[in-house]
Parts: sequence; C-alpha cells; structure tokens
Amino acid sequence: GTLRAWHARLCAASTFNSSFVRTIAYLPMYHYRGCLSFVALLTSPGSHSYALGARAMTTRHYGQVETLTVTLNSALRHGSAGATCSGAGDSHIKSVQRVFIDDDGTYPNNSRYPTLLLQSVFAAGTEHEGARRIVADGQWTSPWSWGIFEYHHYHSKAWELLLCVRGEASVQLGGPSGPTVSIAKGDLVLIPPGVAHKQLNARGGFTLLGAYPTTGFDGSIDTLTGSPTDEERERIKGCYVPSTEPILGFDVRKLCDTESDKS
Repeated sequence: GTLRAWHARLCAASTFNSSFVRTIAYLPMYHYRGCLSFVALLTSPGSHSYALGARAMTTRHYGQVETLTVTLNSALRHGSAGATCSGAGDSHIKSVQRVFIDDDGTYPNNSRYPTLLLQSVFAAGTEHEGARRIVADGQWTSPWSWGIFEYHHYHSKAWELLLCVRGEASVQLGGPSGPTVSIAKGDLVLIPPGVAHKQLNARGGFTLLGAYPTTGFDGSIDTLTGSPTDEERERIKGCYVPSTEPILGFDVRKLCDTESDKS
C-alpha cells in the first residue's frame, strides 16, 4: 500500500508546475542490500534528462550533454563508500552529466563510452582527503595534482579520473567543435581514452587530482594531439573500463549504459 501511494504521488506530480516540469518518470523499484530505491526524473523542455537503473533507459546523443539523476542508494552503486539505506531525499540525489563524443576526423574521441561529470560529490573535501579516497580501494593510481593542458589532447592508454579540489574551470571536450562543460570544486570527471579535452579558462586556483585505473595500466600515460595511428586506435578500444569511481562508489559501466550497448 505504501509503495502504491508513492507511485500515485509521483504520477500526480507530473501536472505540478507544468511550465518547468515536462515529465516525471517512476522507475521500477530496485532491491539493493535490503534497501528499496526509486528514482524520480524531472525533465525541463529542450533538455536531455534521464534516470538510469538496472537496464538502459536511453540511446546516445552524440555531442549533447545529458543529465542523469541518480540516488545514493540505487542499484547503480556498489556501496563501498559508506552505503546508506536512508530515503531518497534531496541530500541523496546526485546529478551526473554525460556526453558521448564521436570521431571528428582528427580526434578519435570515444563512440562507445561517454565522459562522465559527477557534480558536487566531494564539495567539502580537502586535497589530502581526496588523494586518500582515490587510492583507498586500490583501483586507482596515486594522483597527480595540477590542471588540464590548454590545448586539445587525449590519452590512448587509460581512462582518466579528475577530482576538482580547488577553483573552477571551463573545459572543452572532443576537439574544437565539441561541447564545453564547467568543472568546479567537488566535481569528479571520468574521461574515456580517446576523448580530447582542453582547459579554456580557470579561476580560483583551479586544481585537479588526476589518476588512472591500476588494472591494465603500465604506469606511464601518453598525451596525443593529432590523429591516432592504427595501433593507438586499437589500444583505445581495448582499454580496461574501471568498475567503480572512488568517491561514491557508482558503477561506471552502468552510468555509461545505453540501449545501443545491448545490440
């Protein structure tokens, strides 16, 4: 009866403040470590906004920034970083930006996996604490501390994790015609191999902690600025996909999930 009541409330909410809310979607409940979790999805006109669960909910929109709404007790999370079974209130809802970028003729980018931007997941954390969290489970290398090169470049050997611990910056993805995202203190970015990125401007002492998966990584990252060789393309395709990100423990593959992956 309680579950049906929640369902009715969510459906009724679709008519509330119709100038802003176009749809509110109710996804099936997920069982996770004894917790029941649901995700409510708000979509503003003209945007792409989704809630992801145990199965794919959308196809790819290349070059467009999508916003995913996820909860901290959802099935997307492994729960290794202090899992909670509390209700999905505002403090437990996180926004994840996601953008797929295809080959532009110069930069290979990555048509299979999107760049992920988890917003405000570490806003109160220090640089020291961020470094500790990144290496805690042994899945990520000891991080460097710096910014992003001010020219378009990409890596062919590994995914790149960037945790912002100070300031903010605008970063262009995918090359000169690609989208621009804002990265601020507390944000976590996961960039797949092949995806070009460039820092456009920075403010407030912009500082990132950067790391790479320990699995399949030889300890030396490459920095490429032009069209890849056949060998580099094959390396990009064969890169290990990290299982989880180190701050909230979200499953990276599920955050990347689309219907296209099922074909």
